[in-house]
Amino acid sequence: MGGPGSGRRPSPTSRRRVEDCLALTISALARKGLLSAGQDATKILRWIQEDNTAAASASVTVEIDENRRPRLVKLLYAVESDGVLVNVRHAILLTATGIPRGGHRWWFMCPACGRRRGVLVLPPGETIFACRRCHRLSYASQTGPGRGRATAQCVADVGKDTQQVTRS
Repeated sequence: MGGPGSGRRPSPTSRRRVEDCLALTISALARKGLLSAGQDATKILRWIQEDNTAAASASVTVEIDENRRPRLVKLLYAVESDGVLVNVRHAILLTATGIPRGGHRWWFMCPACGRRRGVLVLPPGETIFACRRCHRLSYASQTGPGRGRATAQCVADVGKDTQQVTRS
């Protein structure tokens, strides 16, 4: 009684959600052309809310190493902390893994845990981008009635346009 791990655990509904955070994705940097080999590049990233208003923006610089490959992402952005606007400079290491048919895939190295991640998030009230595990975030589908996953229904229109496959 009263051993390690016993006691009340936080409810999944009380945890902060990934969907409420700003997300920095490797794919967004690639679409902006920041990860292509060449020279250091700087762009402005903007996060847009559902009503098409700006939620936030950040200056993103990708540093290129001597082999002309990206190695570091530098972010400059402002966050509100205790009612005061604070400018944050934040650097995130990049790494690459090989793809079997050639080429490579880019990853962030989470500044908090050092794991390879494709997405880093910035929850409200926090100052650095890190992975969802380090920020202790859950997904909306993990909470609520039926935990959301098993309640989703697949609706398929099976009719005249459907071909039947028979094996002989």
